[in-house]
Order: sequence, then C-alpha cells, then structure tokens
Amino acid sequence: MGSGLFRGHVDITSRKEIKGWAHDVCDVERSLVVELVEGDIVLARTSANIMRRDLADAGVGNGRYGFAFVLGEHLFPVARHRLRVRFADDGTDRSRLTLLARQSGPRR
Repeated sequence: MGSGLFRGHVDITSRKEIKGWAHDVCDVERSLVVELVEGDIVLARTSANIMRRDLADAGVGNGRYGFAFVLGEHLFPVARHRLRVRFADDGTDRSRLTLLARQSGPRR
C-alpha cells in the first residue's frame, strides 16, 4: 500500500488513446498503477512510468510518471461509454470521461 499522497492529471483523451500522469509525492521512485474503469469494471491497468520531460522540467520528481491507454475496438463494442481513470491503490478518480466511439463495419 502506498503513501496515499497522489497527484496526477489526464492530459489527452480521444477515441484512440488516453494519456496523463500519476505521481506519489512521498515516494518519487515509485510507479503508480492507474486503472481505466467503466462503472465497476476495470477495463485496463497500466503503470505510470513513461518519462515526461515536462514533469521533470517542472520539478515533479524524476519525471517518470506518464501513462497511456491505447484504446481498441475490443474494449468498446458499443458507441458511448462513461470512463474513469483512477489510482489503483485507493480508487481516487483523476477524471470522468465520456468516450464516443464509432463502430466499424459496413455503413447502411
């Protein structure tokens, strides 16, 4: 279990990806796990360990706090979703997103 003093932000949301950063203020070497959630279902988990030069330049620890979810059609078989990105350790939400995804296939 972590310190519980987490900071983060979702910077990019699109039908193809969700990107942001997550940081444990009390343990700068730690990589937090973030989850992509719809309702009570965890759709994906990832470690926030991608180097972000902007964070390092701003004095946010070592800067290795970026995360990215690549969204595929297998995650979203219907057109509209209400998603959340949260810290896995304590369930704290970083965002509430509405994702509009188009289904592929023949047009009528």
